[in-house]
Parts: sequence; structure tokens; C-alpha cells
Amino acid sequence: MPRSGVISGRLRTLVKVLVLNGGLLVRVQPGEQGKTARDLRKRRSRAVLHSSVCIGNAARRSRAFRWGESDSPGPKPGGPPQRTGGSPFVEVDPMTSSTSMNAAGRRGAGSTFEHECPTSGSEPAELRAMGSSRHEKVVGHLPLEINEMVGRRQETAEIRQLMASHRLVTVTGPGGIGKTRTALHVARSARRNFADGAWFVELGSLRDPSLVGQVLLEALKVPDSSARNPETVLIEYLRGRDTLLVVDNCEHLVVGVARLVDAMLREVPGVQVLATSRQPLGVPGEATYRLAPLPVPADEFADVPQISGFASIELFAARARAALGSFEVDASNIRDVVRLCTTLEALPLALELAASRLKVMTIDELLRRLDDRFTMLKGSSTVGAPRHQTLLAAVAWSHDLCTPVEKLLWRRASVFPGGFDLNAAEEVCSGGDLPRDQVLDALLGLVDKSVVVNEQGDGRVRFRMLATLREFGSECLAEAGELESLSAAHCAWTSGMLADAAAEWFGPGQVEWTARLRLAQSDIRAALEFCATHSDYARVGQRMAGECWFHWIAGEYLSEGRLWLERLLAADTRPTVERALALRTAAGVAALQGDTGRADQAAAECEQLASDLARPDLVAYGVHMRALSAFFASRAAEAEDLFLRARTLYADIMVSEAWRLLLLVHYGAMHALQGDLPVAAGLFEETHSRSEEHGDQWARSYAVWGRGLVSFHAGELEEAETSLLRSIEMKRPFHDLLGLALALDALAWVLAAKGQALRAARLVGAASWLWSTFGTDLFGSEFFTAQRAQCEAAARKALGDPAYVEAVGQGASASLDDTLGELVDNEPAQRAPRRTKSLLTRREQEVAALVAEGLTNQEIADKLVISTRTAEAHVEHVLRKMDFRSRTQIATWYATRTD
Repeated sequence: MPRSGVISGRLRTLVKVLVLNGGLLVRVQPGEQGKTARDLRKRRSRAVLHSSVCIGNAARRSRAFRWGESDSPGPKPGGPPQRTGGSPFVEVDPMTSSTSMNAAGRRGAGSTFEHECPTSGSEPAELRAMGSSRHEKVVGHLPLEINEMVGRRQETAEIRQLMASHRLVTVTGPGGIGKTRTALHVARSARRNFADGAWFVELGSLRDPSLVGQVLLEALKVPDSSARNPETVLIEYLRGRDTLLVVDNCEHLVVGVARLVDAMLREVPGVQVLATSRQPLGVPGEATYRLAPLPVPADEFADVPQISGFASIELFAARARAALGSFEVDASNIRDVVRLCTTLEALPLALELAASRLKVMTIDELLRRLDDRFTMLKGSSTVGAPRHQTLLAAVAWSHDLCTPVEKLLWRRASVFPGGFDLNAAEEVCSGGDLPRDQVLDALLGLVDKSVVVNEQGDGRVRFRMLATLREFGSECLAEAGELESLSAAHCAWTSGMLADAAAEWFGPGQVEWTARLRLAQSDIRAALEFCATHSDYARVGQRMAGECWFHWIAGEYLSEGRLWLERLLAADTRPTVERALALRTAAGVAALQGDTGRADQAAAECEQLASDLARPDLVAYGVHMRALSAFFASRAAEAEDLFLRARTLYADIMVSEAWRLLLLVHYGAMHALQGDLPVAAGLFEETHSRSEEHGDQWARSYAVWGRGLVSFHAGELEEAETSLLRSIEMKRPFHDLLGLALALDALAWVLAAKGQALRAARLVGAASWLWSTFGTDLFGSEFFTAQRAQCEAAARKALGDPAYVEAVGQGASASLDDTLGELVDNEPAQRAPRRTKSLLTRREQEVAALVAEGLTNQEIADKLVISTRTAEAHVEHVLRKMDFRSRTQIATWYATRTD
């Protein structure tokens, strides 16, 4: 083999290894790294400015941004005429008569928060009445810009002017015109006017309009595990807040989005919505801004000095430079560039697709290919509006330039509603003319052609398509008659992933599976929706929803889990094993939500159905869920009998070890709360040893919580506090809100017994708020609420009513991260051990230094150019290796280290 062939083969192998192990070769333009650093320094400077504003510097506050002020002078007078673009047509609903929303009239105007933190859901009504405003430091989340915004300064100013007098502004226009990018640009410039931040809600991957409220809650980082309507929870959370919602890609869910937005605007005066859609939402008071293409110079002005400042030319040149490394518009190519922009009607997506092809052809060749595509389209009777025809031509032209296997992968990968990884693409999209071993090459080709975007984080590479390109692929899939078969393949892949997760959940991979399933939530939704709407697949959906009980319970999806379980149970009522599995999980979810009536019903049906099917394992699950429901309903004698029966059944048959340990935890908690401490201690120790043996962290965190419960009732308060703090630390990687609520409540009992009434009262507030996200306090169980009442009485007596109420309000209004940090911050700083930093990797040492500087996880991620989740993982590693419980201990150690 020639040496060049050997090198080519080795390079090809290297590229594959990089992709499979979380890396891609990316060209970095000269000066880009410096620009990123400057951007970070600017953000840090604005954060410092915010501190002075908060202290009360009225002079600086008065100079803050005001609605309607434009940073753009508009078109230059005397400039060359524009063929397209200019000032877009603004359509305003005549019913609008909104009050001006200028900075002087808004709560928190002038604040300049730049960091982005997770938030949680709404506080209880009685706590809100105290004036609590949870997470006032939180300022939302907007996606980072992956490249520089080109143009749209005038449009940004005009949209902001509309927002000054309208609480709903919808940016409309055809696909590919830049609605999302423009709306995000507007939101970034305006978010400092919203005390509770600007939040991005992406609806492109959603197909079920009934889940719009749920997706908004997730985007706002509002945990809700209750049985309440998500829209009700959303409105309760937003009430009293000053928030901008950027709701993207609404056109396919117009009715559902319009109904929810209308309700929010009517009931929550502090909410403003900036939506993007191909059509208006039709909500009273809506202002519609029709986004025009970028401006293009007329042919007679096509020389270099006169085209300066035209955004279409600048965008094409910028993306061409990104593709080639260097590109300039000069006298040799100016007329071709202008003609190309004109031919593509200056649609940003079309221009970006065209620029990506300069790696393999000249501009003249691009134009000839485009002319051929337009000639073909003009002969088609199915082509719609001219601008749609232009975008279709650009996308179809990009499709024409793909290889056959790339085309095949494009249309098949459109079945993924969100992102996907290489393994998923190989599993779902291979077959026929696309062998599995060619998927990677085809995927790299689509990345190279800007059809697919790669995103890196958590040591993984994921891929996604823009909505317009995914829609085109989906249409090609339908035309090829493959939509149903690929949807079924996607469903099968999702089902297999959940089966693998269920099989491996009880083991050392729990944290990794938790993160993986959170990333795959859009796939889980799409697969369950497919099953719920295809009668032949309802049983598949029942198995999927029933098997992934841990995803619903251990994560943040309890409410959504119940929705899917109930829908799928209603879709197929035949007496099957799959139905019994779904009934088991539905009973557990209902019990945890405090709906013991539904839990009793589902568990009883599960037990009876399993008996009819001669499935003793499912009978045992049904008995277990009946016992749990009786426990939460304070039916102690019935619960005792059922727990004993379930334990006997579990001992005699083959069932999941995770469910055996859950039974021990549930049974142990009941004994501990009843004062039967030796039995409870034995159950929790058995849980701990068996979970530790298998590398399970989630069940072990409940065993440690149980230890704390037993120690508390035995009067061993120091041991109880230590165990409960350790339990909290173990639960955090899972976002286990149920477990955290239990641990915070028990810790409040311990602190009240130790005479630390102020800390106990604050924890009561924090725990009460968390319980409100489940719809009922402490499962509504008298076993738990009786102990809470004793704690409250002791803290109230020690503090007095006014101070107690204030402390509860403080706990309810603090962020969950602040609450968990404050628990260990109360320990004397000198107790933080001085440990050698040789325990830490170089990256972990860098993270520890940034934590010591006071940076949040998001700021650490920005600083080190890593994902937020990766930053969180590094912080957790530092805490675990150093045996610390708080960021303060990291900072103290770092400041006093001797090595």
C-alpha cells in the first residue's frame, strides 16, 4: 500500500476514535480564543457592576438599560438602495392597550445579573403571602451563542420597542429566516430588565400539545412531582415574578401554546413572552413582528466599497471564513457573491448552507448548481410561496450535494426529536443501503456540510439538526414511505435503552444512567407518544413506562411519568404482563404524590391481574405497593401485614434486587417512626450492606437517611445529623427531590431537638417548599407529619411567632443549592481538613481554585470552556475526594493550603 494510503487510513481511524471518545477536530479561527476570554472578562465585570447596583448605587442604576433604547442608528442616510430587507412590516393587534413596560415601572429594573443558575418550583401559597420570592438571584438561562450574530440591529431595536408596550410579541417568518437567533439576541439585550431572568423554551422537538406546560416547567428548572395540572403549577410559580419567556418554534403547537400564553398573561402581570412561530399565536394583545430577509445591495451597486455594511454579504463572508479559514469579498468575486445572496433571497439559513459548500466548489459552481435546482422547482406544481421556494431550493440543493448514504442518514436521523449520539444513529438509521459501518462516515459528512451540528459535553459527543433541516428530512422520510418504520425503529431503540437502564440501574452506573436518561427525555417522550397513538404498540409503551420507574421516581419526572402511565393504561386494557408492570409503577407514583386512593386501586388491580397471569413476581410488587399506600395513609396494622407478606414473597421468588431494598427502606421507615428502633436499624443496615456490595448509591442514600432517622429517635443527635448530611450529599447527583425533602425534614427535627431553632425553622421552610412540588406534605402521612409538628412547636416556642414565621419564609425563599450549602457552612471553618491537593487531578485543582474565587458552576464551565454538567461533576469529585460537604470548605482549604 502506498504510504499516502497508510497515512489516510490512520487518519481515518484517528477521526473515528476522536468521535467515539468525545472529541471532534474543530478549526479555531485566529483570534477566537482571545475573543472568548474577553467576553468572559466582560461578563465578570458586569457581575461586579451588579454587586454595586445591589448595594444601592442609584446613580449607576439610573444609567441602566431602558426599554426602547436602540444601540443601532438604523440605515445610513445616503446609502445605496436595498433590494430586500429594510424595515420589516410590523403588525399590531388593535385590541392591545398594554401599560408601558419601561425600566422605571418594572421591579428590579437596571439589575445586571449575568450568571445563570438552576431554579426550582413555586413556594406554598402561605409562604408566598409572606412576600417570599424564591431564587431572586437566579436570572434564567439562554443558550450560548456558537458564533457571532451578524446584522439584525435594526430589527432588534424594533422588537424591543414593541416589547415596551406589548407583553406578547411573536416574531414570525418562514423557516430559515433567523427567528430563533433574532429572538435570542433580543432576549440577551433585554434580560437585565427582568429581575427573575430570561428563559429559553424550545418546543421544536415536542409533538404532544398537552405537554407544553410540562416543557415550560422543565425549561424554568421548576421541579413538579404533584398530580396537579402543570399549567396551574406554572402560573403559581410565575406569580409575583418578573420574567421573560422566549418560547421558540410554536407553529406546530399553536393552539396549545396560545391557550397557555393567554392564561399566563391574564393571571401573571410580571410575565412577558417573546415567541417565534411561522404564524401568529392569535392571542389578544399580541404584537406580530414579521422578520424580513437580510438586506442585499442592488446589482448596480455591486462593488466592494458600496456593499460594506450589508448584513447578507457580511454573513456569507463570515461563514465562508469559518469554512475555509480565510475568505474576503473583493473585486474578483463581489458580483458573484451579490448574485448568490440575491438568488437565495438573503435567507440566513440558505446563506450558511451555501457558505459551507465553498470547501468543495467555487462560488461560480455554487451558482450553477442553484440555478439547476430552481429550474427544476419552477416546473413543480407543489411549490408554494416564493420565499418558501427559495429556502426549499437551498435545502434541497444541499441535499442534492450529499452522497447517497448521507441523504439516507439525513432523512432517517430526522426521526430523533432532539439530539442523538453515534450509537443511536447506528442502531436506528442503519440498514438496507446504509450499512452500520458507514453511518459514522455519513454523519461526519453531514457535520462537514452543516446539516448536522455536533455538541460536546459530559465526555460525550451528541448531534442535532436544526428544525428546518429536520423537517425537510422528515418530509423526505414520509415521501420514501419510511416514516412509520423509522418511528417504530426509534421506539424500539428507546425501549432497548430503557430496558438496559432497568437492568443496570441497581449498580455503579446509576449516576451515569440518570444523566443519560435526562438527555434522552425527548426520545422517551416521542417513543411513548408513538405507543400511545398506535394501538399495536400500546403494550410496548406500558412496558417502557413501567420498567423505567426509577426515571420517574429518582429524578424529576414524577408528574410526567404518571401522565404517560395513565394514558398508556387507557390505550390498552387487555390483561397482560405489560399492563401489570405499568399498574405497579402507577401505584408507586400515585402513592408518592399522596394520592393513596389511586395507589390502592392500581396496586390491587396489579395484584389481581398478576395472579390471573400466574406471575408471582408481579403479585409481590402489587402487595408491596399496597403496603406503601397503607403506610402513607396511616393504616398501620394493614401496612404491617402487607409489608410482611411482600417481604415473604420477595424472599421466595426472583425479583429485582432494587425492589427488595425499596421494601426494606419503606418497612424500616415505618418501624422507625413508630419507635421500633432495633427492627428499623436492622432493616436499614441490611439495605446499606447489600446496596454497597452492588455499588448502588441511590438505595444506599436512603439507608443512610434511615440511619439518621433511627439515631434521632434514639436521642443520638450528633450521629443523626452526620448521617442526614451524608444522605443529602449522596442524593444530589440524582436530583432526587423526594429524598432531599425527606432528609431536610428529618434534619430540621434533629436541629430543633438540639436547640438550634433558627436553623430548624429555615429547614422547615425549605422542606415545605420542596414538598409542595409533590402536591402534598410528607405524603400526607400522619407518621411523618406528627414528627414535623413537634419540630415546629419546639422551634416556634424558642423563637417566638414573628421570628419563626420569618425564618420559615427565609428557608422557603432560598435556592435549594444555598440551603444545602448553608447546612454545612454552619460548621466551624477550621474543621475543614487540610488535605494535599495531590489527591486531585490537574483539572480538579483548576476547578477548586475557581470555586475558591466564588464562581458558580456555570461560570466555571464558561471559564474552562466545558459543559455545565461537566463542571458540576468536577466539583462533586473534589468534594468527595477531599471529604468535604460544601464549596465553602473547598475555598477554606484552598486559601489555607500549605502545598
